[in-house]
Amino acid sequence: MTPESGAAFVGVYRARLSDAGRTRRFRLMLFAELPDRLHAEVLSPVGTTELIVDAGGGSMSVFPVRERTAYVGAGGPEVLDALLGLRVEVGELVRMLLLGEVPATFPSIRREGGVGGVLPDRLELVSGERRLLLEIKRRRPLPADDSGLGTGRPPAGVERVPLESLDAAEVAAEVIPENGP
Repeated sequence: MTPESGAAFVGVYRARLSDAGRTRRFRLMLFAELPDRLHAEVLSPVGTTELIVDAGGGSMSVFPVRERTAYVGAGGPEVLDALLGLRVEVGELVRMLLLGEVPATFPSIRREGGVGGVLPDRLELVSGERRLLLEIKRRRPLPADDSGLGTGRPPAGVERVPLESLDAAEVAAEVIPENGP
């Protein structure tokens, strides 16, 4: 199976988030499906999951794994802005990832590879001084039952609290440490 075959895939990316002289590097496992299904996992250097963000149908779950508490609610652009410094709706981000569409409110994207609704080989999003660069390491087929991804539901068995109580900037600083210039 190839990504072009229409099968569902997850991409594993090297990510670099830069802003005003600070750089954060991390690995990201990513799934996206139109119109607004998104599942992203920030991975530690040894491959353990540090943060899970899942969104779809107007719902969002942000789960910092070490806290064992999921923040759940209606996710708007303010959540992605606090996590990544990129103010964008989930559906807009999915369209940027899969189609290369640039929302009128977003300054710049560069996308390479991954045609026809497939995750890109390389994606660079630039907004002011903030820059997010994703470079594919590999694609993996999803298991047959991927229905839980991109639904806004947290993992089973974790405590749930309102998304409004999340300090997303603090969570991002904890799970995506600064790596210097």
